Amino acid sequence: MFKAFVLLIASGFLFALVAVPPPIGVANSNGEFRVDGSAIQGNGTLFDGSVIETASARSVLRIAGAQVTLLPDSRATVYRDRAVIEKGSGIVTHAEHLRVEAASLRIAPSAADAVVHIEKTGQAQVVVATQGGSAEVRNASGVLIASLNPHVALAFDTAASSGQTAAAAGAVKLTGVVQSEGGAFFLTDSTTGVKVELRGEDLAQYAGQTVTFRGSIIPGAAPAAGASQVVQVVTIDVLRSAAPGTAVAAGAGGHLPPAALAAVIGGVAVTLTLTSLYSVGEFTSVSPLSRP
Repeated sequence: MFKAFVLLIASGFLFALVAVPPPIGVANSNGEFRVDGSAIQGNGTLFDGSVIETASARSVLRIAGAQVTLLPDSRATVYRDRAVIEKGSGIVTHAEHLRVEAASLRIAPSAADAVVHIEKTGQAQVVVATQGGSAEVRNASGVLIASLNPHVALAFDTAASSGQTAAAAGAVKLTGVVQSEGGAFFLTDSTTGVKVELRGEDLAQYAGQTVTFRGSIIPGAAPAAGASQVVQVVTIDVLRSAAPGTAVAAGAGGHLPPAALAAVIGGVAVTLTLTSLYSVGEFTSVSPLSRP
């Protein structure tokens, strides 16, 4: 009887150990924050699916070797392989193995030293800004919609593709210089930095010219020469022609009107922004693996 009782207790203890999920990371702050609705002071343990909410102080989350500094009045849900910013903003460093999502966008630093600030400014609006390193932004289907160099800030509006048909979600409007390489035609967008391969009629006449074109992504088509997508051109407008014998750099779009530089790719609208992320000094106050 006693042995059976001990065995029952031991079995219950082992079951309890198995039932407790393993932690995926930790959070710390100089102020109070909440994890899954519970108020925390100092340090807290994070589990798969934990919801972190900040008030007047920032919290530093460490997951999978990455650091996400969640700024005041922000909320995020964290998982083993990703962090979803649902409100406010966060600064991401060392995130080679951690994907960050906001308003259906997927943001991934392209280098180990990248410092990326992600702010959800509306239900479908996100601003992404880079300090050190670069970053890539993809839509929910995995289409590359922006490649940010250091010290660039872009505003994204995903409302353009939500609830639309597949054709509308693949809509493209880009501006840049048409280049001819090996019999194919390419354009690197002035705003997003994304290079696409162009398909359409009489494209040779636009080589070397700065144009704005509208079209749609060709699903399943394999792009060449480092392009991310193959795009079928529907309409094309010349903004600036190169002088005869003058080479024009890819992506050169200087002195073009802001309306011309606004881009749409994968159904997501993208614009350059003079964001407040730099002016508030958030970047300079966060260093990799620093404490708040």
